[in-house]
Amino acid sequence: MQSFNFNQRSAIFKHLSKEFNYVSRFESNKYNDTYGRYDWIIVAAHNALIHDYKVGKNAWEKLENTIERHNEAEFLTCLLAYDLKNCNEEISSTNADFTGFPDLCLWKPDVKIMMLRTGDLEVSGGLSINQIISISNEANGDSTENSSFEKEKSLTEEEYTSQFSKLKYHIERGDIYEVNYCREEKGIIKDLDPNSLFEKLNSWSPAPFACIHKADNHWLICSSPERFLHKQNNTITSQPIKGTTKRGENAEEDIQLQKELKENQKEKSENVMIVDLVRNDLSIYAARGSVQVKELCGIYPFATVSHMISTVQAELKDKKLGIQALAAAFPMGSMTGAPKLSAMKLIEEAEDFKRGIYSGATGYFLKNGDFDFNVVIRSFVWNSLNGHLSFSTGSAITIAAQADKEFQECELKAKALWKALQPN
Repeated sequence: MQSFNFNQRSAIFKHLSKEFNYVSRFESNKYNDTYGRYDWIIVAAHNALIHDYKVGKNAWEKLENTIERHNEAEFLTCLLAYDLKNCNEEISSTNADFTGFPDLCLWKPDVKIMMLRTGDLEVSGGLSINQIISISNEANGDSTENSSFEKEKSLTEEEYTSQFSKLKYHIERGDIYEVNYCREEKGIIKDLDPNSLFEKLNSWSPAPFACIHKADNHWLICSSPERFLHKQNNTITSQPIKGTTKRGENAEEDIQLQKELKENQKEKSENVMIVDLVRNDLSIYAARGSVQVKELCGIYPFATVSHMISTVQAELKDKKLGIQALAAAFPMGSMTGAPKLSAMKLIEEAEDFKRGIYSGATGYFLKNGDFDFNVVIRSFVWNSLNGHLSFSTGSAITIAAQADKEFQECELKAKALWKALQPN
């Protein structure tokens, strides 16, 4: 069976991104994953079934109807921006939108190349396996040298602390219990090779839900460690992340840091609050009594940080309710807070940017109705027309949170992103 290494997959993706308007690459980076179906995926399409820059209240219905009309499709790529939340609740977004990423994208591949975790390769579309092999061996060293990043003014620690204090006040007053507060870094970079940026980010911060998407003139380069929602038959699974610590300089320090994370009551309370929120989200379309926490506050190491991850699972009343369940759980509770609606309203007041695809989700639908979506974090968003580039980081604020520590957590999460932006 033909296999393709990481560099060969980069060559395939780069080749397709020159010929197609919509191209996606998903990478698992060989992480152990009980629920993952694919090791890696590369798909490309000339046109999108949906490409909406601003969605209306019927966006989820439109998505479901479009998928139904194309029920012969074996695979559909889908991008869900954060502001799809406005379709679920009486809430709106008026903050500045720097990159203008579309709110909803869906496309059916004309070319599909996939490696299952079983080791089986699936290929379909206009390219033969011999053509793909030839493309995969093309030199991938002709990457454009990225121009310097012309950084715009970002949130200072003093400004961060001011908004933090306002959110903390709402927690102390009992309006919310937890809120995920994010900050944006932005600027202009006219000459960017997104494929090269993805390679650099993935080499320094490999993650189980890494991906790169070209949606016409918009790009998403992502190194996400978090699963939003997975569906297989009637079973839906969500794996929220709350709780982060740096990796140690050696094995002994690493073990100690993970132990401290596991025993940290503030981090555990954050995680448990979001688990309760996710349980509630999943219960809306779940069979009675089927919602269960498969794992609570497990500690998992990644390249630059260790995370606290829980797994929540439920059985749908009917397997046809998958998209409704996806909509009901959107956006991921780990990126909003609890109660979700109150937290999202306060986020709109506190943050000075429109999140766009950040803290939304990307993934795919299969012909049988199954799907798998990540949470879009640790990501770059780039508009190739005007050179606008943005990335954001955030952390959860609870009653026990301290502004300086939360700011430093954002800095820690941004470290690999800043590193990837540096010239070669």
